[in-house]
Amino acid sequence: MTSKIELVPKEIVALIPQFKGDKRLYHQDLYQRKCDYVIERYGNPGREEQNLYVFNVLTSKLTENAAALLSEREDVVTWSALKELLIQHFGDPRRSALTLS
Repeated sequence: MTSKIELVPKEIVALIPQFKGDKRLYHQDLYQRKCDYVIERYGNPGREEQNLYVFNVLTSKLTENAAALLSEREDVVTWSALKELLIQHFGDPRRSALTLS
């Protein structure tokens, strides 16, 4: 049995900034905070379809280097895996422990 997917309103999607993969921490931190907000409100630990939909909403905001990186990694299909990947490639290693929490 499939359950109905709860759509993320376009006004909420508009809150998520595009992230192109630049190394300025402000951009990455802002992207992650907005994505965390969407995950908290529209993700559902027990509903894989809902979570995949939300993941696709979040990744639709990736452009340039960040989008290219994700396109090379078919194994990254969750927000936590994406967050870790972005930190590894674009983040400041001195701050990664703080950003992941």
